[in-house]
Amino acid sequence: MKNNEDETINFPSHYESEYITLHQDNGAKTTRVLKQIFSQKEAIDMVRTSAGFALLSSGLSSLFGIFFAYGDYLEANCGKTGDIHIRNWLFSGAQALDQTIENFKFLPLFMILAAFAFLVDRWQRFMMSCLKIQGRLQDIGNLCGSFPTSPMTKLSKGKLYTIYRYLNVIHILCYKSFSPSLNVLDDDIFVFATKFKLLTIDEAGIIFSMENKAREGMAALLSDAVDDLLKLSDKEKNVISRGTVLSSKICDLRAECGGLHDLFVRDNPNEYVVSIQLLIDIFKILVLLASPAWGLFHGSIFGILACIQPGVFLGVFFTFFSLSFPRVIFKALQNPFAENSGINVDNLIASTEFSLFQIMRALWYNDNEAHVFRRSDMLFRKKMMSKARKGGFGEL
Repeated sequence: MKNNEDETINFPSHYESEYITLHQDNGAKTTRVLKQIFSQKEAIDMVRTSAGFALLSSGLSSLFGIFFAYGDYLEANCGKTGDIHIRNWLFSGAQALDQTIENFKFLPLFMILAAFAFLVDRWQRFMMSCLKIQGRLQDIGNLCGSFPTSPMTKLSKGKLYTIYRYLNVIHILCYKSFSPSLNVLDDDIFVFATKFKLLTIDEAGIIFSMENKAREGMAALLSDAVDDLLKLSDKEKNVISRGTVLSSKICDLRAECGGLHDLFVRDNPNEYVVSIQLLIDIFKILVLLASPAWGLFHGSIFGILACIQPGVFLGVFFTFFSLSFPRVIFKALQNPFAENSGINVDNLIASTEFSLFQIMRALWYNDNEAHVFRRSDMLFRKKMMSKARKGGFGEL
């Protein structure tokens, strides 16, 4: 618990923004996002399925091309027109299917757009919930850090250090179940004591015994630590009001943390998801039936070359691809904390921790006398902040 002007003090780790938005001139970021999307198993299945049905459709088109070229040959050389009725029947049926596609496509496309809007709104709610949790943590740190009488006693500093540790533990526990970088905590909760130095072994044992309710248990320990801090203060007139506000903030913090996890169960109904997939499958079948003989088929003045139908392959492939792509995006948006392009909770935790580090030391003067902060102190502190970053949690 070093003083502000101590040359050996270590500051918390560096951090960047919790989410970096994509810009048009940032090709590297675009590549990372696409890599994250297409690294999913669903994306590989989408490409494979689209290529398979495109080959099937182009194969049927080639069969029709050969059949029609043979009919043209018989008509030109033998005077036979036996396939003209079959050709007309195929084209008329494909034309009817094409018209059906035009009238039918609005429904699956409308449902896809509605699902997209819901998931994007859900993603944004995750971001706002993270920022609200950050705000509640900083509120508690601000109220606690500004309450003790200055210059503070070592006992008051110790109580503040306990609150500082508990606030960081609550923040980490809030994200550990779904953040890729915090998965290690699911296997060994004692990392809080052995590596992070945020809990004692006894405190880590208490958290371990709480299983999946560790965050709520830490909120209770935080309330007790705040009460201990208030008991040490001689600001008797403000103890009740400050204690009431702090209790309210702690309850709000617990509610915001719970609300973040509740967003994972806020999803579209199963009936809606199944309906979207069913309508997309029907749309794909109509495209598959209509494409070989109508919308994408082209004859050739060179006879047998009519059996080569690249337009059918490309048309069906990209149609199936575009109809399957939303499902891949839906999967990617389910967890906004993806490793490559989602919300980076490491930066969010580091940013919050650095704020707590500063605001809880606002009155951290010398033990024996008030300290006047001079310009030279400011330059020294700025210099120290640029060098003494320990890459982990700071020390009070």
